[in-house]
Amino acid sequence: MQDMDQEKLGSWQRAVTCGDAVWLTRGSFSRNCTYTVRNYLTGALLYYCHICQKGSDNLCQDDIYEGTSKAAEGFGANEVLKLMVKDQMNVECHIQDGDSTSENVVLKHFPLCRVLRCGNHVAKNHAIKLDKLRKLKEMTTNDGVRVECYCKGKKHAKHCGCLTEKFIRNAKASFQMCLTNAGTDPNAFSEKLMNLALHHFQDEHQWDGGQCDFHPLVVCSCGSCTDKYNLKCQGKPYKSDQVLKCPFHTLAYKLECQEKAGLADVLIHPEIGKVTTNPVEASHNVLVQKLEPCTSSLPRFYQHRSHSRLHDLSFYKTWSSVPLDS
Repeated sequence: MQDMDQEKLGSWQRAVTCGDAVWLTRGSFSRNCTYTVRNYLTGALLYYCHICQKGSDNLCQDDIYEGTSKAAEGFGANEVLKLMVKDQMNVECHIQDGDSTSENVVLKHFPLCRVLRCGNHVAKNHAIKLDKLRKLKEMTTNDGVRVECYCKGKKHAKHCGCLTEKFIRNAKASFQMCLTNAGTDPNAFSEKLMNLALHHFQDEHQWDGGQCDFHPLVVCSCGSCTDKYNLKCQGKPYKSDQVLKCPFHTLAYKLECQEKAGLADVLIHPEIGKVTTNPVEASHNVLVQKLEPCTSSLPRFYQHRSHSRLHDLSFYKTWSSVPLDS
C-alpha cells in the first residue's frame, strides 16, 4: 500500500479497509474478543487488537477490559483506528456491518471517510424484517389509511398471496441479485429493487418503460430446451413462482424495499461495486475454530494463541496493537 501510487485507490493515502470483531465464544458472555482490520482489495491483515474481560495473570502489559461484550467491538475499533492515525494512513472508504458504534468511531478518527455497509448483512436484515411483516395482519399508513391482510382472523391458505417463508427466501436472493447486477451504479440497484416490488412479484414482467432484465419473458414449454434464451419450442409467458396478492403484504413489501433502496449509496461503491465484510469474516471463522479449545481466562494465553493464528492466516506484513513478545 505504501509502495503504490498514492493517487490510486487502495494505496496508503486512499485506503479501502474493512473491519469487524470476533468473539471466542458466541453470545454476549464471551470473555475474549479480537478486532481486525484488513485491506479490502487484497485481503491483507493490517491491524488487530485483542480484548480480554477477565484474567488474573500479570504477564500482559494491557489492562483488563472492564466494559461489556456488546461494547467490545467499538472499543477495539477505537484502539485500532488510533494506530492507523498514528501511522498516517488515510482511510478513504471503510466497509463494516451495521454496528453504529464502530461507524461513529471510524468517523471520529477519519471524518471524511466513506463508511459502507456489508451487502450480506443488509440482505439478512431484509429477510428478518420481511419475516416480522409476515406475522402481521394490518397497518395504518402515514396518511391514516388502514390496510388489512386478506387472512386476518384466519390461517393463511396455500397461494393466498401473502408473505410466506418461501417468498422471503426468494426475496433475499433477489435482493442479492440486484446488488450484484447493479455493478457500480447505486441508482440501478434502487431501480431494480423497486421493480421487484412494483412489478416482478406482482407477476408483471413487462411494463411501460421497462421489463424484468434477469429472466426471459418467454420460457420453455416443452421441458427439453437447454438454452433459456434460445428456445426450440413455442414457449410460454414467464410466471412468477411467488406472487403477492394481499394488499397489506404487498404494501409492506413495497415499503421495506423503499427503505432498503434508500441505502444504495452505502451498499455500492462507485468504483468497486457491491461490498461485503467477507475478507474479515472468513478469517474470523477459521480463527474461532482453531481457538475453540482455548477456554483459559488468562489474557496472555488468548493473545498468544490468537497472534499465532492471525499470522498463519496472513501472508502479508501485519501491525499489532499488542506486541508479539513472548
